[in-house]
Amino acid sequence: MRLIIFSFIFLLTNAQDVSTNPSLEPTTDLALVVCASQKCVAKTTKPITEFIPVESTNQIGVRCCANKSLPGFTNAKPGCGDLWVSSMDGNGRCIYVGSSTFYQGKALCESQGARLCTLQENLGDCTRPAKCGTNHLRVWSEFDNSLIINKNNTSSPTPYPTYFPTEEENAGPTIEPTIRTDTPTTGKVVMCPNHGSTPVSVSAGSIVLQVSDSLCTLTKVTTSIETGEITSIPVARSYDNNPWEKSASSSVSMFGKEEILCYPVGCQMQLSELESGAEYMLSSFSHSLSKTDEYARFLETATFGTTQQQLDVFTNSPKNVQETIASWLTDQMNPNVTNITSHRAYWRRGLNGRVRGYL
Repeated sequence: MRLIIFSFIFLLTNAQDVSTNPSLEPTTDLALVVCASQKCVAKTTKPITEFIPVESTNQIGVRCCANKSLPGFTNAKPGCGDLWVSSMDGNGRCIYVGSSTFYQGKALCESQGARLCTLQENLGDCTRPAKCGTNHLRVWSEFDNSLIINKNNTSSPTPYPTYFPTEEENAGPTIEPTIRTDTPTTGKVVMCPNHGSTPVSVSAGSIVLQVSDSLCTLTKVTTSIETGEITSIPVARSYDNNPWEKSASSSVSMFGKEEILCYPVGCQMQLSELESGAEYMLSSFSHSLSKTDEYARFLETATFGTTQQQLDVFTNSPKNVQETIASWLTDQMNPNVTNITSHRAYWRRGLNGRVRGYL
């Protein structure tokens, strides 16, 4: 891949200008757009995979990097050195794909004391811990200054082939959209309330909900006129930066061929009108498990039941939760550590002790 990158830089920086005549209209700068992680590379179409040059006025996503800890930044994955990453602006809002030009994105990072992440940092998965769910998308990247080419003058044809074929003339608009757009047709994006805040009322109709990094639920809340009793029915949810998904009892109506359409800025859905006394509400929740609870949940899943003694052995382990569980699973598959037992034989002995000779 390194050879491809430097060959690409050579083509961009060493093409010789023959013509000195200026163009009738100024052309725009080029900047580098790169996959935010290997998750994006796996979804792209060859031969254009990891990176492409585009006009700097395009609206792309942004990832910021810093070599020191900054507010709102997350430490990069192990093996990436002293690197801190973020996909948010200075106010803690996600910088979604389709929201920033190259120079706007660069200014957003610099306003926080950071910079745009480099091509190597993105493709090396170093920026993957950044939030906002953009690992499968492309973002602006800063490799070095030679990748930004200011084309003030028109160049004559170079001895090299063009990097991209020219676009064919379009005979006219298609009857139906040929691709899904990066931005939904409705303009307003509704954010989930902060943890502990009052739930937010949401109107019926077409709406775009931002994904949640914890747990955000959309419910139908009905207050009985006669008794004042309040009932709540789940409609949809988003958690851990995952797209919104509807529940089995959802009031989301069909929207085209899909019930919920998701974009980088959020997920669009069509909420049906409600009867009198009912409304849609957005609520946010946070949840965490203690170390003991994590072990208990695992043992209840992996065994026929746990004892307090076994749970204490796990809890008192000097290793972290993942290492302790991995070590236990290894021991379970090692006959030198754990005796092989038969649940069927144990059951039959308990059923009728006289059949032991036939086991």
